[in-house]
Amino acid sequence: MVISGIKGNARASISDVSGRTVSEYYNISNNQTISDLDHLKAGIYLVKITEGNNQFNSKLLKK
Repeated sequence: MVISGIKGNARASISDVSGRTVSEYYNISNNQTISDLDHLKAGIYLVKITEGNNQFNSKLLKK
């Protein structure tokens, strides 16, 4: 997963569909790759990226 469009440092959290946080990443910079997703089981996850007062949400499908 590549995080892009960030101007400064951000924080990313990945949650399962029940809302339980399964991974958190800090000091994410623009175009940074998060590649350690092997521990996630197949399914749909919610990704929340927080940069200052801005928050972006997306879905992640793990096959």
